[in-house]
Amino acid sequence: MTPIISKTDYKKIIHILSNLSPNQKTSEAKQLIEELAKSKIVSDKSIKDDVIRINSEIEVEVINSNQKLYFTLTVPSESNVIQKKISILSGMGVALIGLKEGTEVEWKLPGGLMKLKVLKVNNPF
Repeated sequence: MTPIISKTDYKKIIHILSNLSPNQKTSEAKQLIEELAKSKIVSDKSIKDDVIRINSEIEVEVINSNQKLYFTLTVPSESNVIQKKISILSGMGVALIGLKEGTEVEWKLPGGLMKLKVLKVNNPF
């Protein structure tokens, strides 16, 4: 599936990526650049409520283990594991940005290859 990114999120992500220090230029940052290159960029008004974007609250199933995860996708400066806020620059963040509810994706994460299914997306804005 082609990720769908709002113009506002696209601009935020480009700004974040262009201001990374050398030690922040991780493989995830490179993958995010690759995902942006193949994404469909749409106006903020036309993006659907079931698409994952920055500040989306997400429920995901790890199909390999039937485990459910709940978190909010954030910019790096707002990530906080205790508050279940994960960065757009994390492996999970890169894998999920721009996907819709019901979408399944296979992605290499630090724990190995995982198959994920987006169960629920809430955009509280």
